[in-house]
Amino acid sequence: NLRWTTPLENQQNKGDYKNNTTGHKNISYNKADDKYRFDKEIDGKRIYKAFKTLEEAIEFKKLTMCR
Repeated sequence: NLRWTTPLENQQNKGDYKNNTTGHKNISYNKADDKYRFDKEIDGKRIYKAFKTLEEAIEFKKLTMCR
């Protein structure tokens, strides 16, 4: 029941780290500028965007992941 994957595909299966304070994968909080940021590499391109609220970051994540 195993499938062949690349190391990059295998990393997509990892869960949240236990020190994740936002509760959402790929979204972190930056205390220095008081913003939430979404940071992920998709198809070899790094997507990085900052938001004022957690809700905005979650919405952007949903839109980005649906591509």
